[in-house]
Amino acid sequence: MSTMLKDILASIVSAVFIAIIFTSWSDSEFKEYNLTGKWKLETTTSTANVPEYIGMKLYYYVHIIQSNDKVTFSAEKVKENSINGGTIKYTGKNRTYLKCQGTKKYNYFSKNKLVLNCNETGRVRETTMILDLDINLKDKMTGTFLSSAANSDGTIEITRNNDNKS
Repeated sequence: MSTMLKDILASIVSAVFIAIIFTSWSDSEFKEYNLTGKWKLETTTSTANVPEYIGMKLYYYVHIIQSNDKVTFSAEKVKENSINGGTIKYTGKNRTYLKCQGTKKYNYFSKNKLVLNCNETGRVRETTMILDLDINLKDKMTGTFLSSAANSDGTIEITRNNDNKS
């Protein structure tokens, strides 16, 4: 067998070995978590056309269903903290509902992403929102939102709800 053929075979065997090692390492190191379950969502408004909305925090109870890379998401707004210190708790018919659909993107060298397009049925009108989330851990996602409500945007944090209350 010629030296050149031996070198080619050695290169092929080395490439296959490295691919197997990398795949095994990435599967154990970068687990793809299933997001299905109950979560809590908190938004904080950074900018808005309505000054009273800036600094406002909204809280939702969330149910997520993941099938492969497709994610559906439904939520109920349960609380609002305004910048003047007032708190409104929403119960029963006073809750507004958020429905989202999106895609989870699995990344090897950066955080997994979840991007959702949402419609919220509000008391006055329907609004749309885009959520752009980093999946930080199996039980936490953080990111930003853009909303048609007062042309607002801000930060968002979603944590898995392990207390079995909704």
